[in-house]
Amino acid sequence: MIDRSASDIGSELFAGETLLWGGKPRSGILLRSRDWFMIPFGSFFLFMGLWLPILIMSTPTSAPENPQPPEWFVLIFALPFVVIGSWFSFGHLLWERAVRTKSRYALTDQHVIIVQDRRHKTVKSIPLKDIADIGLTVGRDGVGTIVFNESASPVLPFMYNMMWAPQSSPAFELIESASEVYRRIGEARAKVRT
Repeated sequence: MIDRSASDIGSELFAGETLLWGGKPRSGILLRSRDWFMIPFGSFFLFMGLWLPILIMSTPTSAPENPQPPEWFVLIFALPFVVIGSWFSFGHLLWERAVRTKSRYALTDQHVIIVQDRRHKTVKSIPLKDIADIGLTVGRDGVGTIVFNESASPVLPFMYNMMWAPQSSPAFELIESASEVYRRIGEARAKVRT
């Protein structure tokens, strides 16, 4: 089962390699379990960044010894709240969608290949014989993520799942029929190691 959109990954294969599987991540804006925390947290920051300057600038000062801060100071103070709130509320969702839209994955008889074609094309080719461990997470619909060398990752897995840390280990993220692809990777690893 080779996804047509991933067929262009053939140019990344080494001489003599055979393409066993090709695919791409699920597209669109997707909510994950960590978003149950991130979106309310970001919305609070965004609200504070927008509401606080309005409140401060619209409050009349009754005493000359207690003057209002200058408007530019209030706006500069509020800017980090707006930026952080925007990122956590919706910015990270748009960024992840953009990254997934430009990602392609492939499994060959020798490597797993991850191609991201954003501003600059990035190709990660990991020899199957060098993959120490493989992690699999699958949803009810069969869509899942396969993570390579997860135990060597500097970011703890719970941080990725629960917080806002990016996926630091190479992975086939949000692919269809993840269990089947996981099985194929296992079979290809077994052939390379024998």
